[in-house]
Amino acid sequence: MPSYIDKKEDALEIDGDKVRELRERLLLTQTDLGERAGLSLYTVSSVERGAHSATFKTARALAKALGVEPEVLMRPLALAQR
Repeated sequence: MPSYIDKKEDALEIDGDKVRELRERLLLTQTDLGERAGLSLYTVSSVERGAHSATFKTARALAKALGVEPEVLMRPLALAQR
């Protein structure tokens, strides 16, 4: 079962640029981050590109793997509503 979803009412808007920035700061590849977070390369890549919204479970897994709180990864509300 994929870690991303397309239903807007259940979706979180993750800031893919922030995920990429933090991942690169830790010198991790997308594969490394996926392994740390228990997510597929496809999911990590999709989140970073903004191709899919994510569940809170995915956001929490990414945040833990990156050493931040999940809120750090959320897109500001004004941008998420575009």
